[in-house]
Amino acid sequence: MIPNRDDPQYTPTGKFQCFVDLFNAKSKQYYTPNQSLSIDESLIGTRGRSIMIQYIPSKAAKFGVKLWVLAESITGYIVHLNVYKGKRYDPTPAGMLQGSYVVNSLLDSCNFFNKYYHVVTDSFFTSIDLAKELLRKGTFMTGTLRKNRAMPSSMKNPTINENEAKFLRQGQLLLCVYKEARRRKPVRLLSTACRAELNNNGKPKLIEHYNTKMGGVDLADQLVSAYVDDRKTMKVWKKVVFNLLQRMVTNAYILYKQNSDAPRLSRLSFLQSIIEDLAQEHLLSRQQRLPNREPNNARIRLRKIPTERKKIVAVVQTETGGMGERERELFVLDVGMDFIKNANIIMYVWTNNEYI
Repeated sequence: MIPNRDDPQYTPTGKFQCFVDLFNAKSKQYYTPNQSLSIDESLIGTRGRSIMIQYIPSKAAKFGVKLWVLAESITGYIVHLNVYKGKRYDPTPAGMLQGSYVVNSLLDSCNFFNKYYHVVTDSFFTSIDLAKELLRKGTFMTGTLRKNRAMPSSMKNPTINENEAKFLRQGQLLLCVYKEARRRKPVRLLSTACRAELNNNGKPKLIEHYNTKMGGVDLADQLVSAYVDDRKTMKVWKKVVFNLLQRMVTNAYILYKQNSDAPRLSRLSFLQSIIEDLAQEHLLSRQQRLPNREPNNARIRLRKIPTERKKIVAVVQTETGGMGERERELFVLDVGMDFIKNANIIMYVWTNNEYI
């Protein structure tokens, strides 16, 4: 029973929190990530009415439910995520930056302290105090540093030329400032794991490490958006559940690739096999009720409509090869045929034994 809004036990995530908990539990149960991790924010686009709705102008959707995500840097495997409920229901402890609170919460939820993981974050999360705190907890950190954060004046207001780097070290804590071009602003970075070294082009290796390891969460979002199956709805909880289902399938495909020998299924074939396996029980029961139907152990695919008339058709737009030339053809849902690639399904049309 979900509490009412006036109830002290009410939480905006009450309708789907059990699903979030299941996602996090299974993600950690079946996979142990490599040393390099990345933490960043993600957005589930929706304009539904909820106190959780956030506005992030840098995201494509702009409005939606914000997630704090911990992912493996190389593969994009999502290890843990938290839904941000807003300032009222998810406050930051006094005297602590929100970014520091998020990083500590994610790592603590996964029990990753004192295991010497290397966390890469952007400037929203990174601070010198957080880096020192994580180092005491047996965790390395690398990230960009905002100018308004506490740091030595030589790093905050450096006198630096084009393609020049300056370093400052205190124990294991390394600060770096680098200016790539004359008209560009200096970039400040922090690390408790990297060395003060330069590449052949004069750029710090710390920047190369950051660029390589920071994109874990963005990679996960990219993988999810490749085969998006969103449904139009103003129910915020439905948007979150659908998005988590996509992330589950993405994690499953990463596990499949790492535990299968070549040749492997493509991601599209992997998705189709999951759908067919989930639908198999329903198709078998339907075949028992309707024995005159076609056998349902074959895969449901699209095929070009034959000369005879069918009742359910799909209007599909395909490229004909010419510059700007397009052609519309009629296809029908059927079994046992290969999937038509590069087809954009426009609509499904019900007909009464006649073409529309």
